[in-house]
Amino acid sequence: MLIDCVKSVAITPNNKYVITGAVDGVVRVFDLTMKQLVANLDGIHKASVMGVAVSSNSRFLVSASIDCSIVKWDLSLMKMACVNDRAHRGTLPSAYLGCNVNQSC
Repeated sequence: MLIDCVKSVAITPNNKYVITGAVDGVVRVFDLTMKQLVANLDGIHKASVMGVAVSSNSRFLVSASIDCSIVKWDLSLMKMACVNDRAHRGTLPSAYLGCNVNQSC
């Protein structure tokens, strides 16, 4: 399996998953216990994923791309919860991701 260049990494607070965002626009979820890829969260970001952040309860993930999209993912279902395709412009501060993890869609 070839994994594109990773640009961002997060570990869930419950230490169950490590999550990566890559230049191919895919967010990958790896199970730390099983030591394997369990989900490719893709099809939404059209460019590099530059940031990922996880909610304090380990249920939600937010990913941000240089295409200006921010996606909130439900990690219990391994699917998109909501998307904002014009959520930011230019440089995205990491603190912005943390705020969006805990906001409703």
